[in-house]
Amino acid sequence: AGRAWQITSVDSARGVVQVTSTVAADAPMWTGQPKAYSRKLCEQILDLLLEGRSHMGCSALATGAIDTIRDSVAHLGLTTTARPVVLAAGKTVWHTYAGARINAVLARLIAQEPGAKVTASNLSVKMASGSSRALEAVRTVQAQLATGHEPPEETWAEFDPARRSAMLSVFQGCLPADAEQAFLRDALLDLEGARQWAAAIKVP
Repeated sequence: AGRAWQITSVDSARGVVQVTSTVAADAPMWTGQPKAYSRKLCEQILDLLLEGRSHMGCSALATGAIDTIRDSVAHLGLTTTARPVVLAAGKTVWHTYAGARINAVLARLIAQEPGAKVTASNLSVKMASGSSRALEAVRTVQAQLATGHEPPEETWAEFDPARRSAMLSVFQGCLPADAEQAFLRDALLDLEGARQWAAAIKVP
């Protein structure tokens, strides 16, 4: 993200493109749904970064990439339970390592804050604000989920089926509206997982 890449090899059979960083290039264009990682996988990624090792069988390129990422997050204060919030350059990043579906819940709840602009990925939740209010919103959402006192789902968990990110099946339009919403929530959100995750972590 935010870097220029050069393709070094393409394996069409496996659907894998290997890249290396380069000095400059046009902005890449990606199509299709982003890959949603589970909480388990994201926490395994975190464990790998914290343990300071690379798995047997990793190529030199993969080992170098892991080391680069490890160095880039070393100052954050991540631990097996600590999920820090970093305020910098006019934005706030919550390094959650919780997975896409849990982070989607976190982002939607934080977005309840008036004027909040929030995005979520597999490893983090980002807010377009570097103010203390963003940190307060993070702490509030974590406390709500940890105690099971988050706002009612109807106030934050509705999807717009017309948005590309909510178009998961060519057949979902055949469903009644309520059933379609239930289908989207089940596929894209993990409220119970978010509650369990929030109760297990701390925000330094």
